[in-house]
Amino acid sequence: MKASVDNFLYNRAGFKAYRCSKSTNHSIVIDLVGPPGIGKTYLIKSLIKNSILTSRRLKVGKEKKECASRARLLSIAANELDDIDILQRKAIKILYDLNMHEFPATVLVDEGLSHQFTNELCLLSELYPDDFRAIMNNRAVINLTASPEMINERIKRRSKTKGQTLSYHKNMTCDELSLFNIEVMGRRAMLIRRMKESGFPGLTIDVDKGLDEIISDINNFILDLQ
Repeated sequence: MKASVDNFLYNRAGFKAYRCSKSTNHSIVIDLVGPPGIGKTYLIKSLIKNSILTSRRLKVGKEKKECASRARLLSIAANELDDIDILQRKAIKILYDLNMHEFPATVLVDEGLSHQFTNELCLLSELYPDDFRAIMNNRAVINLTASPEMINERIKRRSKTKGQTLSYHKNMTCDELSLFNIEVMGRRAMLIRRMKESGFPGLTIDVDKGLDEIISDINNFILDLQ
């Protein structure tokens, strides 16, 4: 367990940040996104094992900062949400996402801003494209996709072997779970399209293919960002 914890750093936003092994002094944030159960954690462990990511610890600054574009993003989220607790957590995530750009390195973030604010970022790109470009500057997204059947199988396997079932997966039939994941992946595909239309890098990975090919594709993508 300790070895696993040493491979990433937790900050108060709940992000897991990993420094890329071959990163330069550029400050680039790569958001890893994908539906729950698709295997983001497994992929990150594989990237560490293959020396694509490093276990070097990074310190996250905790000073408060202001950003009009992120305030706009949060206001869009507020219009979409009725739950003040969820909105508060989103506000904290925006605050700490600012600090990710303090690292003089390329950093891969699990469940970062693009993961938490997919819908809002898509709306922002339509309504306020300048704010969208301000937030996505020096940011890239790796989007994981798979067949709904494959995701369902992973969720069932995790529930059986680890006794873990996420709250939004409970009491769902296979058909309901498939529809849920199709919707989630559709929103992420839209974000990738909006990024590419604005000239920002995005990579979509089908995790149904072999792990070696996936790792090679991600490694090449990261190198191209340098």
